[in-house]
Amino acid sequence: MHKTANSIIFKNRRIVISESDSNMILDSLRERDKAVLFLGVAVRVLLGVYTSHGDLAQFQISGDFVFIGGFNPMVWNTLFGPGFYFIFLPSYSGFLLFNSLGFYNQFLLDFLFRLPMIVGDVVAFICLRRISMAITHNENRSFVAATAYFLNPATLYYGFPKFTIDSLMITFVLLSFLHLSEGKIRRSAFYLAFATSIKFIPILLAPFYIIYLWRGRKPSFSNAAKFLKVFLLSSSILFAVLLSVYVPLYVSSPAAFLKQIQWPFGGGLLSGTTMSTLTGQDLRNVFFGFTGILDTVGLWASLDAILHQHVFLFLFVPLYLFLIGRELLRPSKTSMSVNRYTILVFSILLLANPIGQPHFLMWVLPFLFLACYTLYDLPSYYVNLLWMINIATDYFVGGGSSLSFLANSFPILANALGASRPLSNLFLQSALGVEYSLIVVVIIIIVYARVGSSNRQET
Repeated sequence: MHKTANSIIFKNRRIVISESDSNMILDSLRERDKAVLFLGVAVRVLLGVYTSHGDLAQFQISGDFVFIGGFNPMVWNTLFGPGFYFIFLPSYSGFLLFNSLGFYNQFLLDFLFRLPMIVGDVVAFICLRRISMAITHNENRSFVAATAYFLNPATLYYGFPKFTIDSLMITFVLLSFLHLSEGKIRRSAFYLAFATSIKFIPILLAPFYIIYLWRGRKPSFSNAAKFLKVFLLSSSILFAVLLSVYVPLYVSSPAAFLKQIQWPFGGGLLSGTTMSTLTGQDLRNVFFGFTGILDTVGLWASLDAILHQHVFLFLFVPLYLFLIGRELLRPSKTSMSVNRYTILVFSILLLANPIGQPHFLMWVLPFLFLACYTLYDLPSYYVNLLWMINIATDYFVGGGSSLSFLANSFPILANALGASRPLSNLFLQSALGVEYSLIVVVIIIIVYARVGSSNRQET
């Protein structure tokens, strides 16, 4: 459906409508968006009230480190960046303000920490709507893509009650992508830098943004240079807070400094181990990706002894450099290619990362919905099967985060379900992990085949 001044093109037929009818249609679409937003926010608030998770307490302890202990939480939580300060410390400050007035309540603290997540998901819904409309001019396709993500069980679970900041990071990536497609270079660069400050991996997308601006549909070296300059300047300002941690650490022990900075990239987490020695949480961490596949076919112990847990470097780095080279040699002409390269980079990282935890799916989920419901790059059943297997594996593999959720929210139910897991065995856990990884491989192949396609035009 394509709206013009006094008509709608539907299935290649022009239907003339009056201005009052047009306004009525637009009003109904706005009401539809409001209904979805109200439902999604209501579900998130209810989950915040009646559920809890250990990860939420970890972020609150990080606030304790800053305001009570006087420590830097970056020493403890090394898998996220300084964006923590700008997002969650204001929430903790609000709690301390109420506390100073004599009002203390754990629910208030939980709500203040969950509020940025709620706002982030709402912003993600709006971004997906606007991105889809800019590409297709089709209200229904735009609405379905945004709603599929906003009300998706995986989005709800990993944000509430699991409380992972990956969805918040992706919200800023979506903001960057939206402003890139609208030609707002400085805003796009800043939002990508902020996303990188929450978790480090969005920096992997920067080369594709720059190449698109430099050699895309409207080639402009000045725009590419402007993006790079703003991105580097914003990142320098945002990451400056870490100097208070890393400079003293390097001065006291260069070896400790090198070990510390490897953590965000998975270095040292499972080094020197074999699958036979992993249990519980460590075992769960390796089923989402090639680590679990290699163990299933009996090759992990041999490769681990040779490569010392750096298998992911031999998988990800060559493929990542290949994608950059491919885009340099055959640059895409529309911003739709940025969505495709985002899927490719994050999907390969999902497979290659040795700490492939289930909530990492949030890195790629909104872009998959854009691909299947807006661009028609993928059959939707691949994406839907992917998130369903993801949640199932999180439950069956060693308990996963689902046990923490149940233990914190419904202890009696957690004891009952924890003791009766008919599918909790190593073979089925491995089978789910392998199936999950194979679906990701199929998605990579299909999306790569779509890279550079020019049969659809954007505004």
